[in-house]
Amino acid sequence: MIAAGCGGGSKSAAAPASPTAVKVVQVVPLEQLLVLEMNGPPAVDTSVNITPGVARIIIMRHAAPDNNVFAELSFPASVFAADSGRDSVMVTLKARPGVYGLTIGSSAKFGKGARITFKYPVHFKASPEALARYGTVTAYEKALSIAAEQEDGRFGQLVSTRPSTDNLSGPIPAAGTYLAAASK
Repeated sequence: MIAAGCGGGSKSAAAPASPTAVKVVQVVPLEQLLVLEMNGPPAVDTSVNITPGVARIIIMRHAAPDNNVFAELSFPASVFAADSGRDSVMVTLKARPGVYGLTIGSSAKFGKGARITFKYPVHFKASPEALARYGTVTAYEKALSIAAEQEDGRFGQLVSTRPSTDNLSGPIPAAGTYLAAASK
């Protein structure tokens, strides 16, 4: 879970409180988010052992028959320190049904630098509510950000980037649930 570092429900950005803290634009209940829906085959859950001090990229794919990329997770060498005394860190990835969302588990705390990039060129689905709110698929897509579940169950919308068309990227400062979503 991510600590916002700035009082509940505030729309102001949170100040980083630790090396893994990230800037949170606003914190809202899940009911106030329009989560990016997904059509087609679901993503396949997985578990990966990561060697501390070694960079790793994990590609999650939708199930057969298309095997399109669902999400890419980047774990630089700094995320799991080499001096942790561990031989490996177990990272589990579980896709949230029907949406661009992922629950990440880990046997060790995260250090700085991990990122998630949701990739949605084929399976993007704007809900009728999202279209009513934003008017077009393009406007909805531009409003998306990575939302991270907080300790109190609400979601903090993180400062996110678009590294390429139909890709949404943001930091992963800790294990927890991450969604591609826009404000209602």
